[in-house]
Amino acid sequence: MKRTRVLYTIPELCVGGAERQLLALAKGLSRQRFQPFIAVLRPGGALEAEAKEAGIEIAVFPRGGRFDLSPVAALAKLLSRRRVRIVHSFLFLDALYARLAAGLAGTSVRIASLRGVDYAPRSIHAYLDRFLALSTTCLVTNSFWIRRQAKEWGFRRVRTETIPNGVDAARFVGKDRFALRKELEIEPSAFVVGIVGRLSPEKDHATFLRCAAEVAKACPRACFVVVGDGPERERIERATAYLGLEGVVRMTGWREDIADVMPAFNVLALTSRSESFPNVILEAMAAGVPVVATRVGGVPEIVEDGRTGLLRAAEDDRGLAREVLRLESDAALRTRIVETAYNVVREEYSIERMVRRYEGLYRELLSRS
Repeated sequence: MKRTRVLYTIPELCVGGAERQLLALAKGLSRQRFQPFIAVLRPGGALEAEAKEAGIEIAVFPRGGRFDLSPVAALAKLLSRRRVRIVHSFLFLDALYARLAAGLAGTSVRIASLRGVDYAPRSIHAYLDRFLALSTTCLVTNSFWIRRQAKEWGFRRVRTETIPNGVDAARFVGKDRFALRKELEIEPSAFVVGIVGRLSPEKDHATFLRCAAEVAKACPRACFVVVGDGPERERIERATAYLGLEGVVRMTGWREDIADVMPAFNVLALTSRSESFPNVILEAMAAGVPVVATRVGGVPEIVEDGRTGLLRAAEDDRGLAREVLRLESDAALRTRIVETAYNVVREEYSIERMVRRYEGLYRELLSRS
């Protein structure tokens, strides 16, 4: 059987949600049917070694500057020479180059992932994205919320499908839940509430810290761990001091070993104002850590309130604190949520299921091309 060549594009293979999903998809594709390889604009990403170990070729198309279109011609040449039939881009920048190149090369199936947008509705980025969407075979969203939002953002004339993210639950099996506590000098008996993500405004760490202050009043053994880095770090440090939480909040900075970090938590908190489909929730469910999250974006698609986690409104620090304290005091509730969430993530959000969904979409689009 002749294999279909699939080119995945992304700015760089750094450690991030979209990058991990791309690599998991490329590694999981049936090698009898598909031959994947990856194109990046910036070399040296931390996930490149993992891709190469899996036998996946990485092609680099350096970008000279903001208005440098040379990667388009180079990508088009690669697509033609390798007779690539599917181009699948993951983020805005690589999608810009990939779709232009696919047009030049006549590549039959052009897929772009839509995981949210970080540009203003009337910006040049917005107009470019909507224009290039007209030549896209299919937009793939990772949540039904983003799929609905896409129509409001102007993506009305392109086919849109939803394929949720997947998680490798095996990564979290057999981890030492006390290793991180020892590293951060946290007592083994502490009740640890963690938050994981970029330190950026939409993650709303201010609400997390106000929630932490409420929990700390009622639960003296509570401790809080902030994992991540970003532009809000100094503001978070100042808020920690203002709330008198210096002794109970640990900031780890950016960590790549989330599979080792997550099991140290008794609860994962997500206090975001906006989210599409946060991988960190799937990782917590796979690690056996109950989730307290805000009811925003695609979060309710993963977390069923009272069954696979607990939900409150965005910015409701007191409500979030009450739910954290419920989990601290109610062992039966905690166990029930953990067991149900683990079964759900294994059955509905496995890497294997995500890959099979993409393979089905690829075969259908190829049959129509």
